[in-house]
Amino acid sequence: MYVNDPKVSIYISTYNRLEKLKRAINSVFAQD
Repeated sequence: MYVNDPKVSIYISTYNRLEKLKRAINSVFAQD
């Protein structure tokens, strides 16, 4: 379900950014 709401799209983009950041941090720790 897609809601055309600025707040929702900001939340989604922030969430996606956090997920990418988490994945990047995990990959850095995995290299140890």
